[in-house]
Amino acid sequence: TARETGAASRLFGYFLTWMQEKTNSVFIFATANRLTDLPPELLQRFETIWFADFPNEGERYEIWKSLLKKYNSAKLFSEEELTNLIDLTKGFSGREIAQALREARSKAYIEDRELQREDIIEVCEQMEPVRSPKLKEIKGKAREIGGKDASSGFRVKELEK
Repeated sequence: TARETGAASRLFGYFLTWMQEKTNSVFIFATANRLTDLPPELLQRFETIWFADFPNEGERYEIWKSLLKKYNSAKLFSEEELTNLIDLTKGFSGREIAQALREARSKAYIEDRELQREDIIEVCEQMEPVRSPKLKEIKGKAREIGGKDASSGFRVKELEK
């Protein structure tokens, strides 16, 4: 309603003023799925904006190693096979990788047998990562405002050189 919109606008105004005039050291952590929808006057108040992309190859390797170890399944994959699995899950989030392993484990459990490498590969081949269709737009905005990559600490625009 108009009344709620007015209250939200006032609250937003108070917050911006507080961010600008605060004298104590305060850390503000915020997340946004639609960075492009945030007003510039808010973005300008943050000293650093971090951009968390999907896991890169090395990060997917660590995620898979950790999850396979957690479920005593590390022996299922040689290093070469693990490399293939990492390639297969390009564009997957960490949550999606964990979900793929859960689904493969559930399938083996339902069929009353041990988990096999093929179960994991099959689930990964069938999964469609939810990757944001606006990822390019979000990266563009992060680059525009000088956002930093959460993995490397480099500015997003420096990573693309």
